[in-house]
Amino acid sequence: MFQEDASLNTDQKLSVALLAMNDEFPLSWRGEGRQSGLDGGASRNRGSILKSDLSSWLKRLRQETWLEELKDRYLDLKRQVNSACSEETMLKAALATDALLLQSGQKAQQDYYSAPTPS
Repeated sequence: MFQEDASLNTDQKLSVALLAMNDEFPLSWRGEGRQSGLDGGASRNRGSILKSDLSSWLKRLRQETWLEELKDRYLDLKRQVNSACSEETMLKAALATDALLLQSGQKAQQDYYSAPTPS
């Protein structure tokens, strides 16, 4: 099980344990719930999350793929850029894309609900 997963550090194993114990508990990281993003926190911590198998545990236990998609985007960006950028810059680029998508979706939803209803 997850206790033997060498890619997970102690904090990540605790997150997986909490996911397994309660279906309604969100993915948490150091006491903060994460519904669909890794905003906030030190880039070192976010980088370690994306390098670990936490995303596959989230998908296995909750059928949530947002972290796996973010990890894939980060790894694709890392492969494309290779060593031209620092790890922190690549992480910021992957997370910025996620934030921009979220903002666009929120704006589209707001525009939809504020549009006049056709008669």
